[in-house]
Amino acid sequence: MLRYFGIRITVQYEIIEVEANRQLAMQGQMGPVFFKDGYILKKSEQGTEIQFWLELMPAGWAKIFSPFMSLIGKVHAWETLRNLRRELAAEELASPGRAPSSQ
Repeated sequence: MLRYFGIRITVQYEIIEVEANRQLAMQGQMGPVFFKDGYILKKSEQGTEIQFWLELMPAGWAKIFSPFMSLIGKVHAWETLRNLRRELAAEELASPGRAPSSQ
């Protein structure tokens, strides 16, 4: 379930590619919008860099939103990375014997 501007949207998706500790790709549908998205993880001196990519393919009446797909994609990317950061922080706090990071 996603929320855009307070609207709840059911999302159906499937994982189509996994490379452990490297990348994950998914495809799915949010109402009349089909999508593919994923993450690519890269180690860096500061920790792990996360690249998020997204392709949105509106169908039917949703094509009228095509001019806004870039904005919708940016909001989705921000929300996705925010949720990932929360999950990673929760996992770090729940892991015994690990000191919290400074980020």
